[in-house]
Amino acid sequence: METTLLIIEDDAATVRCYRRLFSQREPRLRVIDAGSLAEGRAAVQACQAAGRSFAAVVLDLRLPDGSGADMVASIREISPETPIVVVSAFLDDAVALELQVAEVLVLPKPVTAEVLTAAVFGNSPPAGDPASGLIAGFAQGHGLSRRQTQVLAGIVNGRSSKEIAASLGLSVNSVGAHARRLYAKAGCRSRSEVVRAVFGPSRQRGAAVATSPRPARARD
Repeated sequence: METTLLIIEDDAATVRCYRRLFSQREPRLRVIDAGSLAEGRAAVQACQAAGRSFAAVVLDLRLPDGSGADMVASIREISPETPIVVVSAFLDDAVALELQVAEVLVLPKPVTAEVLTAAVFGNSPPAGDPASGLIAGFAQGHGLSRRQTQVLAGIVNGRSSKEIAASLGLSVNSVGAHARRLYAKAGCRSRSEVVRAVFGPSRQRGAAVATSPRPARARD
């Protein structure tokens, strides 16, 4: 399935930087960029008309025709669980509080590549990591949402709820709610059960990136 990410940013150099950074992380990623609120709204409406949602949205606040914060409600209407990451050098307390209530992760400019990548992709393993295929397959097979999949990846990686919340820009309570929903979909009752379900009954946490023990070699 194609993964689509929306960038709403009016600085062309920044957009090029984002595209290069995100494509290195996810080579099959489709990136749509919008340089204004009007273009952002058009992209969101087109996505809605196609019955799809964005894997994530990276948003600047200062745009030529208004504040990027005005886009949050539109995005939430069509995809309540889409991660939204605001990257801005200009943020007052009132807007910061509004974004926090909407569970938007805010990163001040300048931001490092590592921090931005982690914010956009959450705890999901990089493409090519053996665990990523197991998690993706499990998520697809059980109908997990994007956010539930990110929480699942954090659980599989042994992260605490507090650590998962910090990386995704959510409250600990929200992480708990997503975890309970994914447990219900997977027919599991705990972290240990869902990890075993992801890796299979014969494996334990971390087995996705470790080889199975080899049988002892027969002596001649």
